[in-house]
Amino acid sequence: MRVVNTNIHVELLKSADEEQYEEYLLGKEDTLIYQSLKYRYFLEQLLKDKSFYLVAKENGDIKGVLPIMVRCNDLYGGIANSLPFYGSNGSIIADNSDVFEALINEYMRMADEKKWLAGTIISSPFDKKNLYFQQNIKPCFLDKRIGQVTYLPPNNIDYEEAIFEMIYSSARRNIRKARKGGISVDIDNSDSSIEFLYMTHRKNIEKINGIAKKKCFFEVFPRVFEEKMDYNVYIAHKDGRMIAALLVLYYNKTVEYFTPAIVEENRTDQPLPMIIYQAMCDAVKKGFKYWNWGGTWLTQDGVYAFKKKWGSVDLPYYYYTYIFNKDILQLNKDEVLKNYENYFVYPFDGGVSIEKV
Repeated sequence: MRVVNTNIHVELLKSADEEQYEEYLLGKEDTLIYQSLKYRYFLEQLLKDKSFYLVAKENGDIKGVLPIMVRCNDLYGGIANSLPFYGSNGSIIADNSDVFEALINEYMRMADEKKWLAGTIISSPFDKKNLYFQQNIKPCFLDKRIGQVTYLPPNNIDYEEAIFEMIYSSARRNIRKARKGGISVDIDNSDSSIEFLYMTHRKNIEKINGIAKKKCFFEVFPRVFEEKMDYNVYIAHKDGRMIAALLVLYYNKTVEYFTPAIVEENRTDQPLPMIIYQAMCDAVKKGFKYWNWGGTWLTQDGVYAFKKKWGSVDLPYYYYTYIFNKDILQLNKDEVLKNYENYFVYPFDGGVSIEKV
């Protein structure tokens, strides 16, 4: 029988511990902006939901964290995510297996106490404990995404050339074409650029029948995050017109490729590759090490190939879903999507088999 460390105490994050919380995250090179307190505030402002950020302490020092947001519904009940909104990676960050287990035990206790219907923990592409998750959490459902990350070169070499050599020849051709076509790229965090990003993003996503980020997202993120430090909006111009944009987020050592947008008739001018190359060079100059492309569905071959040609490596991550009350499984898909927008409830297609992971 395994001896559990009884010195580990799990509690809700208090304001007095917020500085230590951020220091703990920044002490680990591969933590992401999703786990930060600014992102918690962003989610609270955007979704108007309740946060439950768990911290595991030993002798007063934080040894692990589990960020949770909950969508409450008076008719059906609560759904917990770590974290909601477009696959935000919350995950469990823990110094060892005892801390990990203590956080999971408190998560399960809270779910029972608060009568949550279901909960999903979304791991990080940098997680090295996915097998531990699967063996010890034993989720009711498991779903998979292909995380893709480009490891950026150091800034003490000719990094512009290093990036150019790292990417596929097709990406290099696209950059050359954009340059030859007179495309220019600038950082522009003005209201007009963010409005262009929103309108163009919406048109792009509607064309493929996807779910676009709503207007409120583009209103909230500039209020919560600090421009240049936490984010930048890159704009590509041609003949004095904005023809493409990209929102990137910064945290610790990672740049998040968050929201791209391109004017459809200018797609063949290749402005987005020009933006990406410039943003990567700027990121290296600032000392960032990782370019996180975000998750790709297993069926998104075209999206996967686009990210792959930028020298990305595959870092799969998973959605670990508990069903605490089987009543949630009686709701049809439309009811779930309507009542729990921006939350992952369970994989409607059944997810993937744990045995095949």
